[in-house]
Amino acid sequence: MQEKNIPRDTLAEAMGVAPATISNISTGKVYPSVKFLIEVSEYLDVDIREMFVSTKGGVLTSVDKQKLKDVLNEGINLLNS
Repeated sequence: MQEKNIPRDTLAEAMGVAPATISNISTGKVYPSVKFLIEVSEYLDVDIREMFVSTKGGVLTSVDKQKLKDVLNEGINLLNS
């Protein structure tokens, strides 16, 4: 979103969610579904994997890593079904 200079409100409107939802996802308070991630990556025209690379040098906690694994496993299951 930042690299593409797309405001939170614009992305939220395009995805059909409230701006607060985008904010909560961006800050890690909420973990979106794989379907939502795919839609966002298509809208932003980025490889979905790029959305998981931290540009702030932050460190993922073990809880964050588990949640990320869960989301990715959901995606794999979705692709395999």
